[in-house]
Amino acid sequence: MNITFIGAGRWGLALAHTLGCSGHSVYLLSIDKTEAEQLNSTHIHPFFPEVRFPDCVTMGEDEQKAKSFSEVAVLSLPAQVCRAYLHEHPGLLDGRKVLLTGKGMVGDKVLTEELSEFLDDGACVLSGPSFANEVIEGKPTCVAIASRNHENAVFFQSLFSKPSFRAYVSDDVKGLELCGALKNVYALGAGYMERKLGSDDARAAYLTRALHELARFVENHGGRKETVYGLSGVGDLFMTCTSTLSRNFQYGYHFGEEGYRTKGVAEGIYTLQNLIKAIPNIADELPIVATIDAVMRKGISFEEALSALMGRTLKDENE
Repeated sequence: MNITFIGAGRWGLALAHTLGCSGHSVYLLSIDKTEAEQLNSTHIHPFFPEVRFPDCVTMGEDEQKAKSFSEVAVLSLPAQVCRAYLHEHPGLLDGRKVLLTGKGMVGDKVLTEELSEFLDDGACVLSGPSFANEVIEGKPTCVAIASRNHENAVFFQSLFSKPSFRAYVSDDVKGLELCGALKNVYALGAGYMERKLGSDDARAAYLTRALHELARFVENHGGRKETVYGLSGVGDLFMTCTSTLSRNFQYGYHFGEEGYRTKGVAEGIYTLQNLIKAIPNIADELPIVATIDAVMRKGISFEEALSALMGRTLKDENE
């Protein structure tokens, strides 16, 4: 089968490699001529110099080819640039089965809401604990694919599944997208706390209360609590908040260090900014998220942040 990818970042490349290794032909639409020339001539991409891509994975900037290449499109751009890109390059998703791989929010909207003018109700979203480096190395990975159209979700489930990559289906699109967006914010705080404390007790408490906070938020905003206890929720949250492979964890860990630059996009920063603007009572609804914002935008110290969370009104664990 032929599949068009819109975007050729690390995650898009890893998924394209997965499909290519299963015998599918992939065309990655990208404006980076240097990367395209290298991939097409050597089958090596500079992001993954140790990995050889199958001959059936190619890259270029030919939009007409991207449109005619396949009736299947994978949109793999950062969430905050997707809408502008699709406006500037119309027709890329028209009449196609669409899978979104970006995680984040724009304002108070998840990606399927932000891109609703370009999508039909059958659009699918992929999320779950998956680092590009490990996927492309063939390490066992499980993800979730959500859609309101069960047939489309099963289509992408079958397309991507192979011995090292297993997909589960869901119809809770909103829940899956909220989990995928907020886990990056919690990873910012987890990285920062790890550098400051390095405490097993604190790490366990942070993850547990972040999970509780996330579950309450998802349920209050149109998702289902059981989704939070699946791959896109607890799976992705715990991985992103504990691994040095996470860009968001690394951003939090090195926050405030002069000269530090994250590799790639730390989506949690954009999601955090959008949550602060969209939720007026965020300190009540998402106290951990509000505290992360107080550190990273308002400049309070770690000691003040820790005191604010530990000194909150005592309550029942399930509140």
